[in-house]
Amino acid sequence: MNLNIKDLRLEIGSAVINFSCESPALILIQDDRATFLFQTLMGLTRPQQGQITFGKHILTSSTGKQLDIWQKGRLGVQYLPSPRITFPSLTTAQTLKLVAQNNLKHRISLESLYREIPLLSDIRNRRIWQLSGGQQQILSLICCFTAQSRLLMLEEPFVGISLPMQKVISAKLIAHLLTTPAIALYYTTQPLPSFLLENLQGIFLHHLRLV
Repeated sequence: MNLNIKDLRLEIGSAVINFSCESPALILIQDDRATFLFQTLMGLTRPQQGQITFGKHILTSSTGKQLDIWQKGRLGVQYLPSPRITFPSLTTAQTLKLVAQNNLKHRISLESLYREIPLLSDIRNRRIWQLSGGQQQILSLICCFTAQSRLLMLEEPFVGISLPMQKVISAKLIAHLLTTPAIALYYTTQPLPSFLLENLQGIFLHHLRLV
């Protein structure tokens, strides 16, 4: 699917943004206004002008004509600003099972997921509220990949995650972008890690400026 940003002005006095890309793609944003862009994409704020479309769907528009948040969720639009899980009383295993059951297109083997990422097996019986911030962030990302999300907004996704686990998550992200196929808007104040950049074969890499 294509992501298309047309004549978008986030706020009075800000630059007009025009941008378009097709999946699979990784879009790097190194501007702290990315948070404002993501909130606008989710419909939490309304842009001063212009619109953003994903495929034939209007995600946000200055006219107010856009998908509701639940419709964006069904479309596969996910925003991960920080480790937040909807049902903190569920265990890790229950959360993953719930996400896997809602994936009607691909059969997900949780046991193979546990073998691939032993950390998930270690915390499978722990409730979400008992997890550390980094563990919740890892689980949030894995849930997005398991749910076959098609448009991801990732805000400093590796904060609080160990370097070995960053490499595992990077590999999962790349595989997800290629197989879904999907688009990820990736906001960070740091350079992209080399282990991510070196494995982007087949994925379009873009830099989006918001000024």
